[in-house]
Amino acid sequence: MVTALLTLGALLRKVYRWFARQETQNERQWHAIRQSQEEQTLLCYGMRACLMGLIEQGCNGPCKDALAKLEKHLNVAAHQDGAEDPH
Repeated sequence: MVTALLTLGALLRKVYRWFARQETQNERQWHAIRQSQEEQTLLCYGMRACLMGLIEQGCNGPCKDALAKLEKHLNVAAHQDGAEDPH
């Protein structure tokens, strides 16, 4: 009887530790995702600044198209911000 209780206790402990590891792993993944999103945001704004500078210097055509698409993307993304992140 004691052996059965000890075995059950060990099993419950393993299950608890597995869930705790999963939660820790999820938090690390969400942190990495948020960090990646921040980096992508900075890259988009840097690209926007470069395109605006090129347009100011007279580069038209593809630069204006790319800037318009980038601004549309940033606008849509700003309105969807936080919709996928449950935290």
